Amino acid sequence: MTFERALAVIEAVMREGARTHAGDWRTLPAAFHIAHATRHLELLAAADRSEPHLAHAATRLLMALELAREPDGPISAAPTAR
Repeated sequence: MTFERALAVIEAVMREGARTHAGDWRTLPAAFHIAHATRHLELLAAADRSEPHLAHAATRLLMALELAREPDGPISAAPTAR
């Protein structure tokens, strides 16, 4: 089983983010990305259609996973999602 379509969506979100957001996502703590993923999931559940929230949430969770010292390891504290 592969996730070709899903990973292509993540890649597109990353490209768009690099174009529209200043800075490097790797400089933010994993908890920051988790908070933003949570916010995207809340907006998705509320039927908000302003962004592709599922794609953004998945991307943020992969960022957090990439930054976590261990896959299920401790996540540092960070500001909540805006």
